[in-house]
Amino acid sequence: MHKKTILFLLLFAMIFAAIPIAVYGKSKDYEGHWAENTIKGWVDKGYINGYPDGSFRPEGQVTRAEFVKLVNNLFGYTKVTEISFEDVNQNEWYYEEVQKSLAAGYIKGISEKIFAPNDYLTREQAAVIVAKIQGLENNSESVQEFADSSQISDWAKEYVNAAANAQLLIGYSEDRTFRPQNPITRAEAVVLLDRMDNTMKYDLTITETGTIIENKTYENVYISKKVGSGEVTLKNVNITGELLVEGGGEKSVIIQDSSINKLIIDKEDGKLRILLQGSTEVDLTSILSGVKLEQKDLTGTGFNKVLIDENADSSNVVTINANINELTFNATIRLNIRTGIIESLVINGAPEGFSIYLGEGATIQSAIINSQISFTGNGTIENAQINSNGVTFEKEPEKMDVSPGISEPEIIPPAAGGGGGGGPVAPVVLNWTNPSGNNYEGDTEIINVNLSLIDGVSSMDDVTVVMLWEKKEGTDFKYINSGDITIRDTENNEIFNINDIYRIGEGLNISESINISASATFNNLGEYKLTVYVIKE
Repeated sequence: MHKKTILFLLLFAMIFAAIPIAVYGKSKDYEGHWAENTIKGWVDKGYINGYPDGSFRPEGQVTRAEFVKLVNNLFGYTKVTEISFEDVNQNEWYYEEVQKSLAAGYIKGISEKIFAPNDYLTREQAAVIVAKIQGLENNSESVQEFADSSQISDWAKEYVNAAANAQLLIGYSEDRTFRPQNPITRAEAVVLLDRMDNTMKYDLTITETGTIIENKTYENVYISKKVGSGEVTLKNVNITGELLVEGGGEKSVIIQDSSINKLIIDKEDGKLRILLQGSTEVDLTSILSGVKLEQKDLTGTGFNKVLIDENADSSNVVTINANINELTFNATIRLNIRTGIIESLVINGAPEGFSIYLGEGATIQSAIINSQISFTGNGTIENAQINSNGVTFEKEPEKMDVSPGISEPEIIPPAAGGGGGGGPVAPVVLNWTNPSGNNYEGDTEIINVNLSLIDGVSSMDDVTVVMLWEKKEGTDFKYINSGDITIRDTENNEIFNINDIYRIGEGLNISESINISASATFNNLGEYKLTVYVIKE
């Protein structure tokens, strides 16, 4: 199962459990249940939660509003339409979900005026939804095989048959009934969603580097791992479902003059570039791995909603050089916003001590900060709503609103750059080898750093050695792009760029002079400058 599945599975957990407590508690009431294997599989992976008493309640029921929310998130439906149901109030959580479901065309109200959001979804209603979304062939002839076929509503018969024939929603073997008017249970909903995900088909699977697709419309497209680090180009392509990207390299997946409903990024090594050009628009982007989001000569709306999922690989880096309408951050993955305008940034979750880098060319118009986090860099935050303690900024936002009971954020300017004469934070004397002149693509230099304590200091514990690289642009040196240099330690492990720095030695205890080495491979031609400094953790 692809990690893309996690997003809607977690929504299943949030919707079906008022208080999300994992189902590892007092009782596993799904043991011995016919759906035990599927439920247990989801529980073991952390995809679903249960009730406070530890139960899952597999025979519990699902409302129509709950189910359409799950479907909308599974298939990435985001477009809305006007609705006028008397029982769907604009203030209810499901109002927009109902709008999306009608715009997608897979469900209707039970009458022109009534949607019945809080009614339990019946099995025949679920069959209609499944058949419409999957585009299953409608055939009412074999519905008679169910012992209770006379109880199936006329409007649902052909869809029930289609869903049953596709083995998505089947009957009961003990009495050959379908029980169309019964509410679908929580267990049945889990199994149905699992089957829908496993049977989702891609109209196009791309396996070859250098593939160019032009002037086509697809529902679902998959750029597979077989593409490796190669290039793929989509020109004037309309994808109404999802584009899953598991292959492609740092030179890019290029999307020109195209419309993408949902883009899912899940590249194992995190080395991927998505470049938007021309009139391209991407409604929803879900990030589960490292990636560079970029735009060039863009006339379309570009990236609309971008979600950095909480399950994104924390060893990777997300780099943004693009405009984004809504960016939601729920993760521990490193985030560098180098350039672009972010209209709305929402920080929902980050570990203690986590930081986000804002480059000088980045502007965040509105930031809602619900988690302790540090912002580094000289980028601009126009408005910040502070809803958590422990927030810090290197550059103060132009305007801040701090919620009642929350402490004022601290403004922490960057430490001055170190040099051969001493470190900016720790009392350490530094000397290092500097690259000289132009470095060409593929050149590798060994950088040696010598550390010794200043007079009067006998030892220093828990210090970190940091590299800061700059590249000459015109007459000035500016922070490098993360792709300009590859840094590796003495064991050939890559050291990743975090907020423009490379941590080449961590947790060091210094009692006498020591040496640290790292290799720098230059991926782009240019003149580079290195500064090394030591910080006390």
